[in-house]
Amino acid sequence: MRKKVLTFVENSTRTPIVEGFYREATKKNGWGFQVFQNVDRIDVDKMNLDRYFSDFIYFHDYFARSTAECERIREYLRASNKITINMNEKGSLHLTAEKYYQQGLFMMNPKLKSHAVPTFQVSSVEDVLKLVAEKKLEYPLIVKESRGSLGKGIALFKNAAEVKNFKFTGQKVYIAEPYIEADYDWRVFVIGGVGIGAMRKSGEAGRPENFQAKSGGRERANELDPAVRDVILPLAARAAAASGTEYSGVDIIRDKKTGVYYVLETNFSAGWQNGFIETTGVDVPTEMLKYLEERDAYLSCDKSLRPLEVQKYVRERLHLVSRKAQARYNEIMNFSYRPKIDSGSEAVLERLRQAYVLVLGTKISNEQKVWIRDLLTEVENHELSKYGNFYGADTLEDAIEETALYLSVSRAI
Repeated sequence: MRKKVLTFVENSTRTPIVEGFYREATKKNGWGFQVFQNVDRIDVDKMNLDRYFSDFIYFHDYFARSTAECERIREYLRASNKITINMNEKGSLHLTAEKYYQQGLFMMNPKLKSHAVPTFQVSSVEDVLKLVAEKKLEYPLIVKESRGSLGKGIALFKNAAEVKNFKFTGQKVYIAEPYIEADYDWRVFVIGGVGIGAMRKSGEAGRPENFQAKSGGRERANELDPAVRDVILPLAARAAAASGTEYSGVDIIRDKKTGVYYVLETNFSAGWQNGFIETTGVDVPTEMLKYLEERDAYLSCDKSLRPLEVQKYVRERLHLVSRKAQARYNEIMNFSYRPKIDSGSEAVLERLRQAYVLVLGTKISNEQKVWIRDLLTEVENHELSKYGNFYGADTLEDAIEETALYLSVSRAI
């Protein structure tokens, strides 16, 4: 069995996330570890990059001579059939971190649109005042850097006078958005199409403008409420997938007045040094390596073993989808599901429903068996998610019916 080595694409070996992976994951799990750095630029120019990379890649960050160089390396990795994390980001690597860009992705997603924060790009006091005058925003509102982090660069304004005192820096991109009043928010880590845990964070009491305290969390708690987890874990997974990331730290807030949950941002370079592991008991780096191993197991196994790999993947994460999705999975796998059939549809999901109804019958003809086997092969070849070992959608929550139908029909046939 070959030794597994994780290549961490990062500009420095001294960042907390690099040191955390090396210490908490690779030593404990017996992985090798290397950081992609000190690359010979001529090798990039000639695309001689094989010696720099192992079979497993986490593309965290890379400061290149140009965006084109960075994307050139990423295209090499995509074409090299390696097991990767965060190579599917929407736009470019640098756009993925832009909050303004992210909210646009959420607004275009039917399942996320109602959870997107109305966001406006601004560069001057006049821009902000105009948004208020045109009733696109109202006080209180927030102005912040579109690429800010750790609660820095965020200003809360309660009136026009406060806005007029704000100093915009020309080199930075700013956004304006509504202030969402909440007692706390959540950091949810997503790996492989599911939210793997949620930490509830509250800031400094009586000081809503202290966003750094809120970001780090003056008080932290493991979120265990099933009703809350049923919402925020699938919501975080959808937001991560909308941003094109298998691994992400997703920040979610609930409006104190309306009860609506909003996705504040996805962070493809999120670290867990704010107490997430200690608070939730979820070992983030270990879960990431586990995902890489399972992805490799599926892609490298004999095709006849793929149903077993999928079933193992889903079973180990079933408790991380909503209770409704869990119930649907168990109903299908126990052959007690009675789907409504649209015989005029050629969609894969609809054909899987038809195949499921067929295997519920007492006898299947040889011709029907051939049709079902061809359908299962089609699912395996074309329906595998980019974000996990399941079929038909970008998150396990939304793929649960198609995946369970595939597994139950595979078992029956």
